[in-house]
Amino acid sequence: MGFHNSGPGFFGLFSRGGSRSDTFKKGRKVDDKVRGTLLKWVSGDMAWVNIEGHKLLAQLNSKPLVGATLTFVIKQLNPDIVLKELFAPTGGNSGALSLARNFETARTLFQTRFHQQKPTVGFGQSADKRHFLDALSSNDQLFAAYVDTINCIKTINSTIDQHKNGILFYTPWIVAGARNHIGLMKLDPVGISEVRYELELPSLGLIRADFLYKPSAVSYRLRLEHPSYANQIKRVLGTCHIEGFDNFHCLGVGPLPKHQHGGILAEILFKQ
Repeated sequence: MGFHNSGPGFFGLFSRGGSRSDTFKKGRKVDDKVRGTLLKWVSGDMAWVNIEGHKLLAQLNSKPLVGATLTFVIKQLNPDIVLKELFAPTGGNSGALSLARNFETARTLFQTRFHQQKPTVGFGQSADKRHFLDALSSNDQLFAAYVDTINCIKTINSTIDQHKNGILFYTPWIVAGARNHIGLMKLDPVGISEVRYELELPSLGLIRADFLYKPSAVSYRLRLEHPSYANQIKRVLGTCHIEGFDNFHCLGVGPLPKHQHGGILAEILFKQ
């Protein structure tokens, strides 16, 4: 069993016969970010961690609790794997800042892997959900990163007042060329009444759409970081598909208020 003493803030990964570390290295490069869960302390500063399905032995300089989520950047892959911890680990009593940080890190890791996939749709086109699920099923690392992102959403939803604020959700297949998807769904006694959704498109900035649901029709109002791109953005959104609805009607387009540039997540977590 090898050992790499990487100094403060770093840990080395080890495996008998190199099988675990060799599998971990496939498809990864220096400066990639990875997230893992602390499984079990062995002794002193040594612990087992699970990183996207890989059970690896790690040397940790911090003292997180079992079950804590850890985020690292890969500093070296050969001859030993060396990762540096980016953020302080969080346990079961995470504050709003930790919840937001965990989700945004997980989402970034997932979408980076997703956009590295051979594209099946062009920029601005809506990805069929079936094709999206096929992509997940064919790539274990991508699937693990997606599950991590969804688990972060579930954790946030368990801490907010859903009757007051709604339910957060993540559907990155809606506009495949976009990044930083997140949605907020509000319910009434008979079903979905309102959906607020935001994403970012390359060079077009942050986009927020407020959808109002009526039987067999959806109306929406756009709030844009860069209103001058309204026509381009409307064409992109016109390619979206929401199950059960075929007609979209735009009620208007306006600038995104400055106080909303922090995004839906910040509004929910820091203004309760």
